[in-house]
Amino acid sequence: MKKHLFKRDTFLATVAVFLVIYVLELVAVNWDIFNPFVQSFRDFELTDLYFSKLNSKSTLDTNIILVNAQNLSRKDLAMQLTILNKYHPRVIGVDLIFKDKKDTYGDSVLSLALHEYKNTVLPFLINTNGKDGTPSFIRMNPSFGALNSGYVDLCGDSVSTVREFYPFRKFNEDSYISFDAKIIELYDLNAFHYLQKRNRLKERINYTGNVSNFIYFDPTEVINHPEQLSIIKDKIVLLGYFNYPDYRKGSSFEDMHFTPLNHKISGHSFPDMNGITIHANIISMLLNKNYINVMSGWLSFLIAFILCLFNIAFLIHTLVHGPKWLHFFSKITQLLVSIIILLIVFYVFRLFHYRIESTLPITAIILSVEVLYFYNGFVVWLNQRYHFNTYMIH
Repeated sequence: MKKHLFKRDTFLATVAVFLVIYVLELVAVNWDIFNPFVQSFRDFELTDLYFSKLNSKSTLDTNIILVNAQNLSRKDLAMQLTILNKYHPRVIGVDLIFKDKKDTYGDSVLSLALHEYKNTVLPFLINTNGKDGTPSFIRMNPSFGALNSGYVDLCGDSVSTVREFYPFRKFNEDSYISFDAKIIELYDLNAFHYLQKRNRLKERINYTGNVSNFIYFDPTEVINHPEQLSIIKDKIVLLGYFNYPDYRKGSSFEDMHFTPLNHKISGHSFPDMNGITIHANIISMLLNKNYINVMSGWLSFLIAFILCLFNIAFLIHTLVHGPKWLHFFSKITQLLVSIIILLIVFYVFRLFHYRIESTLPITAIILSVEVLYFYNGFVVWLNQRYHFNTYMIH
């Protein structure tokens, strides 16, 4: 096989494999009939198995406390915030946008409660769907005054899996900080500077778990049993809507998203996580510097090309010296190499939180033999018609 590795036919057949992959991707993306299949395929990653099955025994994160806002009035939210402030959390993130005025008294006491503590962070939305690309913003009503704020912008739409977020955004000359990064800036400057130094447009979310992996309080517990709140001292408190693990009364189905923790990893039936819990996972990752690093596109392509080159060399060797065994050995190779790649991807991610792209190399391995059949017939025709030099004549 070694003598076939650096032959022209091996290289050209490998190039042909990637040309076929490129053409198939163009067809799948541009034909509407294939869109549901393309979306389903792209919305699944091997690492989802890790999150949905093997990461279910995550430890409790005690640095982040969730408090359910349920359907409280603004007056009751103000009472919640006042009580929480008495127990001296380091930062309070309120994942609610008060864009409209309501009753005067409720708005007034809520404004006072929000300003009572300097490390309160509010969210705002960025809309980039305008015709000229100029962003528009949905912010808290100006009557509440100036407060710390950060945008909430999870990558993905309402039906796709949330795997990434933008820590920082820049439009024209204006820079904006995310809700999660702003909370980290106020809580731990060292962790914030580490995030800045990574200088990534997007960060993949290393999920810790759902609500049960964080300490959480019901509104009635905050009001009726405030003695339990001593645990929130110097911690991050997130106030927003979330489901209880047992879906008891008071659970909220607002702001729901699909995540890799969904137990049904293909063909999701129902979103599995509220936005506030996703923010808790992001903040936990940033605090612990437990990032997921992703293999670059060029390195993924290079590895896929080299693997395919070796596979093509092996198949050509078999075709030239034992053509009757080609089909058998090609299927064995497809199976074994695919399993090895999947195991490597899975365990590298599990041990080092490093994501290796597996789709391209596996696709190349699977298509190699079919493309080689076509290439063999084509170069034999070229040899007979134009005396094209090839060693695949057998």
